[in-house]
Amino acid sequence: MISYDLIKNTELRLLVTASESIHSLPEDQIQAMIQKIAALPPKGELEMIAALKDEQEQIQKSKLARGITPEVEQANNQENMKKVYRIKKDFQTVVRVEDEKVETTKDNAAAEEILTQLKNFK
Repeated sequence: MISYDLIKNTELRLLVTASESIHSLPEDQIQAMIQKIAALPPKGELEMIAALKDEQEQIQKSKLARGITPEVEQANNQENMKKVYRIKKDFQTVVRVEDEKVETTKDNAAAEEILTQLKNFK
């Protein structure tokens, strides 16, 4: 799990969490990058903030050039959230059904055991 808490500068932390270039790295490299950023002196933090802001501007310009507006992105995000919700709901349903099958099997086995004991009691 990636921990951003190492970065004390709030603005820098927010920019790092939004950075697409940082998040394109494997998780262990992301954490190493965060540790390096957290160790920056104040001047280095300001330079990193400027670089990350520039990155965000370039990404926005690129998206706008491709016709991806904030409204389009928001609509895509909402659609993806709906898909995730449906998958989560389906998963929970499957888990619940499987748990019920296990319980039913245990209950049936216990009932059979009781019946067997009653038959042998005679």
